[in-house]
Amino acid sequence: RMGDFDKSIELSQRALRGREKLFGKSHQDTLRTINNLAMAYYSIGDYSEASALYERALEAWTGQLGWKHTNTLMTCNGLAGVYFSSGEYERSIELYELVVKGFTVTLGPN
Repeated sequence: RMGDFDKSIELSQRALRGREKLFGKSHQDTLRTINNLAMAYYSIGDYSEASALYERALEAWTGQLGWKHTNTLMTCNGLAGVYFSSGEYERSIELYELVVKGFTVTLGPN
């Protein structure tokens, strides 16, 4: 049901514009909305838009919270998934390895 995805993307874009206006482009609520929008684009196979959004969020999360924070790692994981699905396997593996290392440091080896 593509219409549901289209509506979801439209609403997420509107929410993003509102949060950017209200909170700014680097606020954590704005970044979470960017992640949600990236997931929606990923779900419909628009890997170009999804990767651009994940990259934007990843840069902001990394700057604010560092590489070992769970928000950064989850965004990195999403971007790795986009790279994998679009056939960029080497880039995907590099990011997945960073995610595993980051979660191991943050949460412990088990």
